[in-house]
Amino acid sequence: MGMGPDVYSEDENIAEKVDFIHRRTSDADIYFLRNKTEQRIETDLIFRIEDRFPELWHPDRGETERLVIYERNARGTRIPLRFEPLESYFIIFSEKDSQTDQLQAADVLVEQNGPYEFITAGGRKVKGTVENLPESFTLTGSWEVRFEHGWGAPSRTTFPELISWTDTENEGIRHYSGIASYHKTFTLPEEWMAEDYIIQLDLGRVEEIAEVFLNGKPIGITWYTPHRVDITRAIREGENRLVIEVANVLNNQLVMDAQRPAEYRRLKSNITRLPNAWMHPMAEAELRESGLIGPVQVRCLRKVLILP
Repeated sequence: MGMGPDVYSEDENIAEKVDFIHRRTSDADIYFLRNKTEQRIETDLIFRIEDRFPELWHPDRGETERLVIYERNARGTRIPLRFEPLESYFIIFSEKDSQTDQLQAADVLVEQNGPYEFITAGGRKVKGTVENLPESFTLTGSWEVRFEHGWGAPSRTTFPELISWTDTENEGIRHYSGIASYHKTFTLPEEWMAEDYIIQLDLGRVEEIAEVFLNGKPIGITWYTPHRVDITRAIREGENRLVIEVANVLNNQLVMDAQRPAEYRRLKSNITRLPNAWMHPMAEAELRESGLIGPVQVRCLRKVLILP
C-alpha cells in the first residue's frame, strides 16, 4: 500500500497558493505553512499524522493555541485553516491521542452573523447561530497628522482623507522619510461592549510599519498584512482617542537629497542609485508610497466556546 502525500488538499491548485516545510523530531511533527498569495485563503488541509494533537503556533506574537476543530480520516488529520494574505504560521503535532481526556475547551472567533457548524476531533457536531454581532465600520473623514521637526514636512497638518504621502502636493511630505503620527477620535456604541466580543482595529494598507495607541495605552506594532491589532482591553464606550505612528523607509528622502546641492542635504549616504546599484540615478528614482493609506476599520468578533 502506497504512502499518501504529506499534506493533501482537495483544491488541485493549492500548491500554487500554500507551501510548507515539514520537520520531524523525536516527539513532534512540525509544519511551517505559508500563504504565497495576497488573498485570504480558507481551505481544509489533511496532514499525514494519525495519533497526535494539532496546535497552531503564531511566531510573530509568541502565542500558541490548541486546535479542537479537526477530524481524523483515512488520510490523516483534516484541519480547516484560514490564511490572511501572505500569512505564515506553524502547525505542531506533539501530544499523543491517549491524552484525549485532558483536552480543554477552546474559543473560536467568528466574524459575521449566521449559522455555524463545527466538527470536533471526537466527531461531535457543534451547531449554533451568531446573531446581533455589530457590523464593522470605517473611520472616515479627516485625520490630524504630525511629522518630526527638521525633515522638511510641516510639524502638523490635516489630511482630509487617508492617502500616500507621495500623493500630497506638499513637497516636504512627498519626500519625507521618518515617523508620522495620525490622530483621530471616534465613538463606540454601547452594544459593542459585550463580554464575549473581541474588538480589532484593521489599519488597511500601511507603508511600512505602524504602532497603535488607544486612549493613551500602547496596543501593538504591526509590520505585515493584515495590519490588525486587538484593542479590546483599551477601547471604551463613547469617545476614544486613537494615535497611529507610521514609519516609512529612507528612499524618498534620499531622492530629494540627490536633487539638492551637497551642502543642503539632510543625509549622508554612499548610495547613488535606486532601487539597486545598477538602475536609476538617485535623483531620478521613483518615490515609494508611504504612510497610513487605509481604510482603517473597527471590527467586532465573537468568541464561541467549543467543548472537545
